[in-house]
Formats: sequence, C-alpha cells, structure tokens
Amino acid sequence: MTLTSSHRADALTSLVALTSILGSSFGGYTFLDPLGGLAVSFFILQQGLSLSKVAMLELLDAGVDKNTQKKIEFLVEGLVDGKDLLGVRNVRGVKSGGEFPSWMIKVLRLMG
Repeated sequence: MTLTSSHRADALTSLVALTSILGSSFGGYTFLDPLGGLAVSFFILQQGLSLSKVAMLELLDAGVDKNTQKKIEFLVEGLVDGKDLLGVRNVRGVKSGGEFPSWMIKVLRLMG
C-alpha cells in the first residue's frame, strides 16, 4: 500500500469522527456517534486486512504479480541481441523489503 492511500484513509477516518462528534454533540443527532464509530471501525478493519494480506504474501515468498512480471519481461526483452542472450523465458521475481523493496530476478543466459 502506498503512503498516499494511508494518508487518505487517515484523513477520511478523521473527517468521519469529527462529523459524527460535532453532529451528535451540537446538532442533536445522537445516532451519528455510533454510526461514525462503525464507519471508522470498518476503515480500520479494511486497512488491517489489506496490510495483513500483503505481509502474508511476502512471508510466503509469493512471486510478483502478473502485471509486474510482464513489465520485467518487457524490460529484459530489450537485452536480447541474438548472440549473448538468445531469448527470455520463465521470468520470476520475489519482492523483498517494505516501502522500498528490492527485487530478485533470475535471467537465464544460454552460452554456446
């Protein structure tokens, strides 16, 4: 998850909390307080599940997603010259790290 989406979620939960507190305290809408609490709880649960999924996939050494794999294949295909590197196949990648991940990519080269 990117840093901007985390900030966006924090701002949204703060706005919901502020609205529900002001509405129930000064507006007389007492139902807004529990409703706002449920909404904030939902946002927190959603963020926690999202982060847990990413962490679990990293712990299990799940490979990179198909979109990232296609981008890597496209970049490496530019290195194919027909002499030293005949082709690219079976590109795999494992993400390692947090906010600034490092990638381990194995490219097999045919030697003649």
